[in-house]
Amino acid sequence: MVAPAAVLNDAKMAKVITDNTAGAKTMANGDTLVVDNRNGWSIEAVPMYNIVHKMPNGEPYHVKGRGNGYILTFGDKRFYFSGDTEGTPGNCAR
Repeated sequence: MVAPAAVLNDAKMAKVITDNTAGAKTMANGDTLVVDNRNGWSIEAVPMYNIVHKMPNGEPYHVKGRGNGYILTFGDKRFYFSGDTEGTPGNCAR
């Protein structure tokens, strides 16, 4: 399992992860984790954030750098899991 620090540092989420998995690896925007070099599996953490949708106080629901989307690569195939984000310029370019 991989997750951003904001998730792994939350006590409630940390307990759920500890109780239900073998643990988790913290990934920040821009990190890449090679899962299986022999078969070409890797995970890349990419920014997940809001620029249009905001809370009533004007703050974005998700600020850039707090959460991740992920690109899983297997050989020459790439799978993009956006997370809770908007069509930000960087995400649209993927």
